[in-house]
Amino acid sequence: MWFQLAGRASRQADWLNYQLSASVPTFPAAWV
Repeated sequence: MWFQLAGRASRQADWLNYQLSASVPTFPAAWV
């Protein structure tokens, strides 16, 4: 169960990071 929650959290973080990088070009350098 904890692994599933961690997997979901990481996927959501990746999705948010993708949205931020897609909307604001300056964010990818700061996040990555």
